[in-house]
Amino acid sequence: MDEPAPPDTVAGLELLLERFRTGLDAERVAIEPGEEPPAGGDDPRLLVSPVPMEDGRPGVLRVERSRDAPAFSKAERMVFAHLAGLADTVLRVAAESSQRSRRLQLAQAVAAGTAPALSAADALAASVDAIFEHSGYQSVTATLMDHDAGEQVIVADRSRTLRHHTGLRRPIGV
Repeated sequence: MDEPAPPDTVAGLELLLERFRTGLDAERVAIEPGEEPPAGGDDPRLLVSPVPMEDGRPGVLRVERSRDAPAFSKAERMVFAHLAGLADTVLRVAAESSQRSRRLQLAQAVAAGTAPALSAADALAASVDAIFEHSGYQSVTATLMDHDAGEQVIVADRSRTLRHHTGLRRPIGV
C-alpha cells in the first residue's frame, strides 16, 4: 500500500523547500528522517526544525548555507522558525489526509470483497484477501470459533513469507 504521493503533494513539497532555499539564501534544504536534529553543535549556517516526513514518520527540516556564506541572522532565524511551524502543519495535515485516504481505500476494498459472500467464512476470507492485497501487512489471518465442536478454525490465511495455515483446526483455548 506504499503508493507514491500524488503529484500535487510532491510539487507542493518541492515548492515549499525551494521557497526555504531562495528565501533564506541557503545552499541546501532537505527533510530527513529522524526525531532529533543531528549532533554537531551550534553551526551558525545551519537551521533545523522537527517536521513530519511525507509518510508521517518523524523528520528534521535542515536549511544549510555553504561554509563561505554568512551565518543566518537573528531575523532570518525568526523567519525560519515561523515558516518551519507552517511547514510542520502543512506536512502533518497532508500525512494525516494520505493515511485517512489509504484507510478508506482499504475499507472500500473489504466492503466490495465481502458484499457477495454467502457465509461468515466467505466474508472473512474476502476480508483477509482485501487487507492483504491493499496493505503492507506481512501476514493476515481470520479464525472462526466453532463452539459446538470446541475448536477454532483458520478460515483464511495470507502471508508474504510464512507457510499458510488455512483449514488448520485447534482446540479452543490453545
